[in-house]
Amino acid sequence: MTEALHQVDIGALKGVGPRLREKLQGLGLRNVQDLLFHLPLRYQDRTRICPIGGLQPGADVVIEGEILAADIVFGRRRSLVCRLRDGTGTTTLLRLSTDDQWADVRNNVVHVAGTLGIAADAGQVVLRHNLLPDGWTDSHDSSFSGHIDDDGSNLAVSDPALDADLRPTASSPALGLAGELHDNMLPVDIEYVVHRSGEAREDATTAGARTGP
Repeated sequence: MTEALHQVDIGALKGVGPRLREKLQGLGLRNVQDLLFHLPLRYQDRTRICPIGGLQPGADVVIEGEILAADIVFGRRRSLVCRLRDGTGTTTLLRLSTDDQWADVRNNVVHVAGTLGIAADAGQVVLRHNLLPDGWTDSHDSSFSGHIDDDGSNLAVSDPALDADLRPTASSPALGLAGELHDNMLPVDIEYVVHRSGEAREDATTAGARTGP
């Protein structure tokens, strides 16, 4: 006579020894039937790839992309930190509140994953001699009331040819692209390097960006 599943002790299963049996019983799994009805807390569909541009805080998803850089970071424990891109998402370079605010943006290399918008909300932006990603647009904001002044000196490329430190390589189209700063612009002696950090520019008179009211 075959035993019912709720009558078969979980320790009768192959590979379940005394120590594992004790742990399983601590979870309330005392027989085979308990084990069969021990369902997952949540279901993760690993067949669906979520675009990086659509990620939400706290969500468990599967992403796929190109690894741009990988570094070992030392903190409380050693971690592998990778920077990925998949060509999705949107980035806004500037956010000005009113149309009487302005930004003069010259001689910068801007590299983002996805589509770049120059400004949001409002404001006047002058663009000169910048290396920008292909497909950049004035604004992602449909109610944008400002103006982008592009004189044609900006270069849009799919690959800016940057090294692991985000600096132009010998083949980068950014080399030789810089022009003169505005006559009224103070020298800019700090350049953006990586997220929330910067360092001294080699030439503070021919590169930089300045904003004003």
